[in-house]
Amino acid sequence: MESVTSLKSASFSTPSLSLAWQGTILIAVMLAFELLFVGVLGLLVQQAEDEATRQMRAQDIDTKSSQLLLTIYDTGNSVGEFTRTLQFGATKRFESSKVEVTSLLDALKEDLKDDEHMQPVLNRLEQNIKICQPVMTRIKEETAHLDREEAANLWRQGMTQVVAGKKTVRDLVDTELIPDTTHLMSEARKIEQEKPDVERRHRDLVKTALLIGLVINILFGIAVVLFFTGRIVSRLNVLVDNTKRLKEGMALNHQLEGRDEIAQVDAVFHETAAVLQKEEKILKASEARVRAIIENVPVGVMLLSPIGTIEFTNPTLQKTFGFESHELLGKSVTKLLPSEKIAGGTQFVSELSKKALGHIIEIQAQHRDGHEVPIDFTMAEVTLSAGGDAQIMAMTLDATERYEIKKLRQSFVQMVSEELRTPLTKVSDFLGKFGSGKFGEMPEKAVDQCQKSEQNIERLITLLNDLFDLEKLESGKIDITKAPASLQAILDKSLNAVSMFAQKHNVTVEIPQTELQLYVDSNRIVQVLVNLLSNAIKFSPAQSKVTIAVKQSDSQLELMVIDKGRGIPASHIGSMFQKFQQVEAGDAKKKGGTGLGLVICRAIVEEHGGTIGVDSEEGKGSTFWIRLPQEAIIRS
Repeated sequence: MESVTSLKSASFSTPSLSLAWQGTILIAVMLAFELLFVGVLGLLVQQAEDEATRQMRAQDIDTKSSQLLLTIYDTGNSVGEFTRTLQFGATKRFESSKVEVTSLLDALKEDLKDDEHMQPVLNRLEQNIKICQPVMTRIKEETAHLDREEAANLWRQGMTQVVAGKKTVRDLVDTELIPDTTHLMSEARKIEQEKPDVERRHRDLVKTALLIGLVINILFGIAVVLFFTGRIVSRLNVLVDNTKRLKEGMALNHQLEGRDEIAQVDAVFHETAAVLQKEEKILKASEARVRAIIENVPVGVMLLSPIGTIEFTNPTLQKTFGFESHELLGKSVTKLLPSEKIAGGTQFVSELSKKALGHIIEIQAQHRDGHEVPIDFTMAEVTLSAGGDAQIMAMTLDATERYEIKKLRQSFVQMVSEELRTPLTKVSDFLGKFGSGKFGEMPEKAVDQCQKSEQNIERLITLLNDLFDLEKLESGKIDITKAPASLQAILDKSLNAVSMFAQKHNVTVEIPQTELQLYVDSNRIVQVLVNLLSNAIKFSPAQSKVTIAVKQSDSQLELMVIDKGRGIPASHIGSMFQKFQQVEAGDAKKKGGTGLGLVICRAIVEEHGGTIGVDSEEGKGSTFWIRLPQEAIIRS
């Protein structure tokens, strides 16, 4: 870590500008140099183009001067030939040459209009041509009427005619026209001869400019490298080292100075480290509290894998079952259960999860010494780390004391049921006979009192029977014997059981026809349907109808008992399957019932792996439904 500190101390002075401004200045300097370099190259290119244009003009002037010289010769020759031959073809050449001389002279004047040195030469050429052309024209015209000898004499006289001071036409041609034209040609060719030297100079200038630009670019690149190494890279190394230190929980380097982004990021690192240290202390304290709670809570806690392998246990669980922690870790949860209950192995664990996941169930576990321990058992899915696999947390509570109390209660209920049911039945029979007049005529008031007493005793007997059934269901001792059964037979038995009750309330009961075969305890399913039908009949108006409907799907079988009674308020639906619950407080006296029938129905249906519930709207009737799993259906 000393190397990082030395790098920081060896870096340039503390940056007061942000990285954005530093980069902007750097790029601006680089762009300024590149623009200057491009400007110099552009200037050199422009000079080269100007020189190329000058060379082209020189070539053009040389060509036109040569043509002018030839044309001047041709003009004179055409007139001379005409005087010698008197052939009119020569006159055409003269006219053509005369026009071409004028055209070439105008073109040269245009090309050299900016050349002060050549302007006097062009003016002199133009003046001499204007002097000679009229003489030539006159000779040509006069010769047309003469013979050859006369025409030749006229040609000689014309060529020796003094036209400018003491100079003849021949003198003008020989001493001025031809030398001036030749001078134009020589000047143009001189420019052409300079072309290789000029091109070489331009190439040398371009090479020099490129070499200077290359050197400056290299120097600038070195400066950039030094800038990033000294001002940025060394500071970034401090950040990288701080990142490693933060990851490993070590103290960070001294905070970087300056106001650039790197210093700001480093400041955030230091702030983050301070927050993490604070949170780490809080987390450790929280973990210590959670561990203390888990280790001292009077509930057994264990962590299971998805296949039921024990991965953690707390001291309470170890004490409950008499095991040490190392004896349970890595073992299956079935190690805590009696061997006769775990024949299914993994399948048993799966079934146990379905029952206990999110619910509290009572099971018989096994102590290390072999005796059974009644416990309350529940399971919940937990994820201990983000992105990790879900695990199962199981909790146990030693229910030995409650189990003993429950056994006493069950014994008491059974005793009360057996001891009271027989006497109450006899009293009910006696009151029935007494009220019917078998012991002689009785006053009407006495008969009414006997009937009311008989009804109260019947309610008491029903209550005792329901309590007895409920105790057996809760203790798991109720007999559920599954066997193949016809659903039609179950419906017929249920209808027969309530037919007299339905006639008494003037209510019609309808059942469907079906050929479904079930694998259930048919007597218990009949018990459930009879209870639901009885409730529906009791709370249906006279001359109404109660219907049983059957609905089958791929996953379940649904039996529905539908009535057109008063319905159930929404506030009561959630408590309908709890003990001693009535829709209205006076229902027990007016309609009869103990408030235990639906509780017993739920227990029977759940023992079959199904569910029971109700859909109702106040004033529009109710639909109680039973949903049995597909395992209860025998496929044909």
